[in-house]
Amino acid sequence: MRIVEESWKVLVTLLPTGWQQLAWQSGAIERLRGFPSPDVLLRMLLLHVGRGYSLRETVVRGKLANWVDISDVALKSCTQADTETPAVFEARKPLADQQTCQKR
Repeated sequence: MRIVEESWKVLVTLLPTGWQQLAWQSGAIERLRGFPSPDVLLRMLLLHVGRGYSLRETVVRGKLANWVDISDVALKSCTQADTETPAVFEARKPLADQQTCQKR
């Protein structure tokens, strides 16, 4: 897990100064719903969206890292809190998935 922590420290340096406060002020975070901090919420969302893990696999990885103790349903509710969020996730799907969806 050491490399994960080091990578996270590097990633955080790319975020704007005061990003946690900005997340609260902008309404991007209204409540944490079982997450100990905005950092952990962001990590979990990045695993789900950035790595393409299923909700269940994301939660399992979060539990193994001792970040959270939530269910995949709880994580799903976080991703659906904002009506714009699903569109953001759809735009992040791999190109192959987008092409499959267009053929339907």
